[in-house]
Amino acid sequence: MRFLEEPLTSQWLVLTFALGVGLTFMFTRWWRKGKARRRANRGFDAEDRAIEFLHQQGFSILESPCGLQASMWVDGEEQTAPVRADFLVERGGQKFIVEVKSTPRAGNPMFPDTRRQLREYASATGHPLLLLDMSAGRLMEVKFDAHSVKESSWLEKRKMIGMMGVAIFGFLLGWLCALTMDCA
Repeated sequence: MRFLEEPLTSQWLVLTFALGVGLTFMFTRWWRKGKARRRANRGFDAEDRAIEFLHQQGFSILESPCGLQASMWVDGEEQTAPVRADFLVERGGQKFIVEVKSTPRAGNPMFPDTRRQLREYASATGHPLLLLDMSAGRLMEVKFDAHSVKESSWLEKRKMIGMMGVAIFGFLLGWLCALTMDCA
């Protein structure tokens, strides 16, 4: 056991450190791949369950996944980009775009990523939007106003506070000026 009796050398320390870094890198990569795979499987499972759910609600599935084209103007030139929704369905002669979410957070239409995704679908097609939260078994119709982006109430309150501050400052300044002047 001469190895254990010798003092640690810098070569062994470097080798041990490199081995630790390599193992940490490999474990992290393995963990991330597994997490992405579990998320994808959860999404595929939710979409499979959504087919049955939509049929029970009286919808016919026309396309899955549904390929759309979103267009926009960049420097006066029209650009198009592919957009993929989960389903194009029909019920009672009306077509709908359906986005399926598998978690309560993503199934909330106020969740920023979901809201932006639905907004993109709204601009790509004239069809009504349905958000299907499979974690709650809830189907929601989502509509956007043409000018639905509004200032937040906090910003409005800050503006009001700022105006009140200017008014109070002006009043105090006028009052101090009146006190210092001889008004007799």
